[in-house]
Amino acid sequence: PRLRAHSLAQQQRLVALLAERGVAARGGTHDRGAFVVVRSAAAQAWADALEARGIVTDVGLFLEQLAVELVPSYRRS
Repeated sequence: PRLRAHSLAQQQRLVALLAERGVAARGGTHDRGAFVVVRSAAAQAWADALEARGIVTDVGLFLEQLAVELVPSYRRS
């Protein structure tokens, strides 16, 4: 429960920061998983930039969707 609460707080912060910059994002609610989702034609470029910084992403190219996973214990090998 503590990890989920921490993850939700991080998601809510990211969604709020994106909104301040005019970027619509979904996430940070109890009915969603550990992802913040942004739909944009720039999704692949954003994912590449984030992954270069060690941030795990998943890009659905057909949906032009970027999902940022906010689970601190997960590391992609």
